[in-house]
Amino acid sequence: MAEEILTPSQHTCKSCGNVFTGLYCNQCGEKVIEPKDRSMLRTQMYYLFHSGMVRSLVVDRVVKEGLSLEGFTMMYDAKTTGLAKLLMVIFVLLASLPLSLIFRKKNRYFTDHVALSVELACYNMFVNAILLSGVLWVLNKIFRWSGSGLGDYLNDTTFTIIFISTNLYFIYRATGCCCFL
Repeated sequence: MAEEILTPSQHTCKSCGNVFTGLYCNQCGEKVIEPKDRSMLRTQMYYLFHSGMVRSLVVDRVVKEGLSLEGFTMMYDAKTTGLAKLLMVIFVLLASLPLSLIFRKKNRYFTDHVALSVELACYNMFVNAILLSGVLWVLNKIFRWSGSGLGDYLNDTTFTIIFISTNLYFIYRATGCCCFL
């Protein structure tokens, strides 16, 4: 079979093999993922509540180092992938230290506290990072749409209070006790 020659605006769907133009397949609806959609820096700069602060920091850094935004984005994305995994390992180990102090009377091995910290990290990634962020985003949209002004209360402080509360609840449920000492 002869291969089709695609124009720059045409795409071949990875799911169904359909050749189409535009950003969505007209057969199955799959979105074309472009390189700009994969950038973590783009998400930080334009789609989150702290985007204004991130944009100013990035612009200052780009000007200071004489880089282009594309070059800085490539460096940022490359470092972010490795550092995110390293930060999770560091979080698990650092979270194990206070847990070993809190539960010192139970005479557990340090590896038991590391295991609980791994569970806590997984819980945080799923509940606090994914579910809670989604729920707060929907609530923020609803509050802003209704004009009630309650959207102003969905800020970093509220998120921090909820984050700490859910972590304490997780530790309480995981240990099965009502007293930490």
